[in-house]
Amino acid sequence: MAELAPRELLRTLNRGGLCTDGARLRWERQVVMDMYDGNRIDYCPGPDWRGALPLSFFSSMAALAMAWRGALPFHACAVAIDGRAILIAGESGAGKSTLAAGLVVQGARFLADDLTVVAQAGEHFIVEYGRPALRLHQETAHWVRHERLEPAPDDPRGKYLATIATPDSCTAVPLGSIIVLSHRERSSDFAARWADLAAMQFRPAWMRALPHRAARERCLIALAQAVPVAHFAPITSYDADSFAARARAVGDLIRKLVA
Repeated sequence: MAELAPRELLRTLNRGGLCTDGARLRWERQVVMDMYDGNRIDYCPGPDWRGALPLSFFSSMAALAMAWRGALPFHACAVAIDGRAILIAGESGAGKSTLAAGLVVQGARFLADDLTVVAQAGEHFIVEYGRPALRLHQETAHWVRHERLEPAPDDPRGKYLATIATPDSCTAVPLGSIIVLSHRERSSDFAARWADLAAMQFRPAWMRALPHRAARERCLIALAQAVPVAHFAPITSYDADSFAARARAVGDLIRKLVA
C-alpha cells in the first residue's frame, strides 16, 4: 500500500502509540504497522524497507492485537510435554530459549520462543500463539533438529534463528505448568505465583494501556490460582552435558508438578 490512513495517537508508547480503535507501531525507518480493534493489521514499508517484515516486530503487533481481545501475552517460551504446554519464563538472558531447546531434544514439542500468548477457555488455559523460531547461540542451535538455521537479524549476541519442525499447529494446547528461571525458591503462596505471572507479561506498559485491562487481570488471577509454578536456576553454562542434564532435571520437575 502507498500509505496508511491518518490516525490520532491518544498516548505515545515505546515505538508507537495507542489509538481509540487500536495501535500504531513503527520499526525504525523500515515499516509502520496499524492494528484495528484486534482484528486487522495494515502495514506500510518505509524508506529502509528490506523486503520482509521483521519477525519480532510483527509478532509484537500480533501479541498486542490478541491482548486487545483479552488474551495474555507473556515474555516466555513454550513447549508441549505429554500433550500439555509448559511456559518457560525468566529475565532476559536467563536461558529460556536454551532450556526450551534442551526439552525439545529430550522429546518435547516446540511451541513458541520468547513470546507466548495464553487465553482462557472456560476453566482452562490454552497456548494460542507464539513466535515460531528459537533464537539460540550457534553451538546450541546445532544440537536441535531444525528445518532452517540462519543468523538472527540485528542480534548483537550473534545468535541464530532455528526453525523447528512440528507435526501440527502450536495453537490450542492446554497449559499445564510454568517454569520460572530464577534463584528464588518455589512458593505455593498465591501472591508469589501472581507476582511471577505479572512480571512475565509481554510489553507491560502496553498491557496497562490497552483496553480490557480488568479482564486481563482477572484472567491473570485465575491463571495464578489454577496453574502450578516452579523455579529453576538460570542457565550459565552451555556445554552439551549441562544442556542435556538441565533438560532431564526440568522434565522430572514438570512431571512432579502435574502429577
